Amino acid sequence: MTNYQGVVKLKDVTKVQNRRFLKKADLSKDLRLTIREVLEEDVALEDAPEKLRFVLYFEEIEKALILKWNIAKAIESVTGSSDMDSWAGQPIAVYHDPDVLYEGKAVGGIRVKAVAS
Repeated sequence: MTNYQGVVKLKDVTKVQNRRFLKKADLSKDLRLTIREVLEEDVALEDAPEKLRFVLYFEEIEKALILKWNIAKAIESVTGSSDMDSWAGQPIAVYHDPDVLYEGKAVGGIRVKAVAS
């Protein structure tokens, strides 16, 4: 439904959250995951304009991770490669970092690091 200003109104609250992707709330502990593949796909909410992003898929879980700049650079550091196609098969640890800032406030967020030996 669209109002007179062209703003889309959501009829169902479940459309607000995209459950295909990992959220910080999913990470009560570090997860050791193996990268299956990296794909470019539309991550927009239902009925929203297209929003192309790179997305990480894992061997161990169904939920994927939208690849943001800081996460991509961390994976590059862990794997030693900037070529995302070469990341398949590489293990990483995915965790919640409560110190991630947004607009100067600590809101927490997802981070990745090398798997502890």
